Amino acid sequence: MKDIHDYRMEELLRIEITCDRSKKVVAENPDGTSVAFVPFAGVCDSELFRGETVGDCVDTQLIRPDGTKEISARYIMRGTDSSGNNCWIYIENNGIVTTENGERYSRTWPVIITDSPVLSPLMNEKLYGFSDSRPEGPVIRICRIK
Repeated sequence: MKDIHDYRMEELLRIEITCDRSKKVVAENPDGTSVAFVPFAGVCDSELFRGETVGDCVDTQLIRPDGTKEISARYIMRGTDSSGNNCWIYIENNGIVTTENGERYSRTWPVIITDSPVLSPLMNEKLYGFSDSRPEGPVIRICRIK
């Protein structure tokens, strides 16, 4: 069976996230499990869509004692599609973050809903998400297999 790394990925959306860590809320359990709510805002400047998040956005993280995180972020972005039409995109991005040999790995399975005719084919595609760390927050890359 092929692993996801055996496929060539096409990046569709790149979203730069800025986290407001001063408003992060953490609830810890004596067994070592914790839950964190991390507020954020985001900007997308990709070929298919340019826009920014609207309203309150939060990344919910269930953190296991071994450091594995189950993550879930839901947010709406408003902007323009590649045809210049005003539109919105709802993104639900659920996944997992692990650390192996000191390296951080993030995999998500995004779902997109939009009113854009240009972007609407993404609503029926199997999408994959990856993130790259940076001090102000991750860069989310939403991709499909080429």
